[in-house]
Amino acid sequence: SGLDKISIGAATVVAVEDLVQKVKEKLGSMAVMDDSAINRSKLDKLSEDVSAVTIDWYLWQQGEKLDRQNLLEPHHRVRTTYY
Repeated sequence: SGLDKISIGAATVVAVEDLVQKVKEKLGSMAVMDDSAINRSKLDKLSEDVSAVTIDWYLWQQGEKLDRQNLLEPHHRVRTTYY
């Protein structure tokens, strides 16, 4: 139903935002532990590049790859790019 699609979409947004925070926290802790200013700078830049868009794109690509390999169970599909 329409409500199910809205719930799935909302849960996806929340999950991706949570992943962004976790990745940024992990990169931040790695930068603090590294003695090299160059590596800290690279980790800081990488952290800046992490966003909901990049995480969502990565997860989508991984899901498509697994689907092509027939490694996924049946799952929700949206037949539009406007969601």
